[in-house]
Amino acid sequence: MKVVYGLENLKVLDKKSIVTIGVFDGVHKGHQQIIRKVIEEAKKQSLNSVLVTFDPHPIEIINPKAHPSILTSINLKVHIIERLGVDFVLVINFDKDFASMPANKFVKKILVEKLKAAEVVVGEGFKFGDKAEGNVDFLKSAGQNYDFKVDVVSLYKTDDGSSISSTRIRNLLKEGKLDEAKQILGHQPVISGKVVSGKGYGKVTGFHTANIETVEKASIPKEGVYAGYALLNSKKMAAVLNIGPSPTFDVFKKRIEVHILNYDHSLIGEELEVELVKRLRSIKKFEDAKALSAQITKDIEEAKKILSF
Repeated sequence: MKVVYGLENLKVLDKKSIVTIGVFDGVHKGHQQIIRKVIEEAKKQSLNSVLVTFDPHPIEIINPKAHPSILTSINLKVHIIERLGVDFVLVINFDKDFASMPANKFVKKILVEKLKAAEVVVGEGFKFGDKAEGNVDFLKSAGQNYDFKVDVVSLYKTDDGSSISSTRIRNLLKEGKLDEAKQILGHQPVISGKVVSGKGYGKVTGFHTANIETVEKASIPKEGVYAGYALLNSKKMAAVLNIGPSPTFDVFKKRIEVHILNYDHSLIGEELEVELVKRLRSIKKFEDAKALSAQITKDIEEAKKILSF
């Protein structure tokens, strides 16, 4: 998969393409339905499959006060999309200038001239352009003028008839309901971020941890101890996470600490992705570091059973 960051770095594609456009925060099942349709059509017609997304989230620029916490940073989003099999991803820098681009200019300059769109696949609520003047009907009309097809995908619904949304996923994660979130996401909930220096409590407990700083605030689930997998250099490694404060050491700031089983190398400065599989227990204050260490040993044993490690 080729990723292009910035319109200014996008060259005209060598052949026509099937295109989809959206924020795709979380890359949930509704998004995946659209993306897979793009890939399927592109393969049928021997064309490029292209996904256009934005960074930062458009609402952050258009209405900062209403900007939601994100589920997936642009790096994590691109990684998830790559696993689906898209040929090209174009990441557009969404700033005030781009926000004011008329819908007809977006169609002509980007979809037609740069991406050579033969077909555009979007969700039924799709809007674009200055003041969201472009919608599905506008796109269909433009398609007639520029000779590209428009395919509108209905909103994806769960078995109980409920619509999928990033807001619903955020709420499930806040409640620690990983299994329900996974059903909507179509993949394990993931946290990603840079590993930063911690407080050194790993030396006290005997369990080395990587401390993650993330911009994906909405992806952080209910406080607790979790079993999961750390993804490092394309390798999946069993892990136990502490998400929340460290009351045993009188530290009440919420942190994400990851103990990767059978791995004790420094990861400071590295980008780390962690898949969340199961919540093991709540955060609690222990009498001392020795008691905490004994509990961590139990947590690891339970995680091994869950993760078949």
